[in-house]
Amino acid sequence: MTARKQKAPAKKKASPLEDLFAEQLALHRIVFEREFQALAEQGRKFRWDFYVRPHLLIEINGGIWLGRAGGHSSPFGITRDYQKLNLATVHGFSSLLLTSKDVKNGAGLTLVQDFLLNRAFG
Repeated sequence: MTARKQKAPAKKKASPLEDLFAEQLALHRIVFEREFQALAEQGRKFRWDFYVRPHLLIEINGGIWLGRAGGHSSPFGITRDYQKLNLATVHGFSSLLLTSKDVKNGAGLTLVQDFLLNRAFG
């Protein structure tokens, strides 16, 4: 009898919006990690779209205006997001929630830059 190989868990496919934000960060030489998994609690591991050291977590909520109950706009999704944000705060992380508009017009990048500057000189 041969042992079966276990499949690695499927990674979430990056959205074009996340790809655009990654390009913006890289262009401005901001070091980041994508699909950062942290803060396991009650058997659940929370994943963030981006992590900028030492303690900035970034989530891009691009589908909030789709008109249907998506991952971040259903009551279950909103509750889950609150749990995730609260847990991050309790553990000393800061977080930014960005919309598709924030990414497309550069406001999200500006927020990250402002955050980093305030932490460095504030």
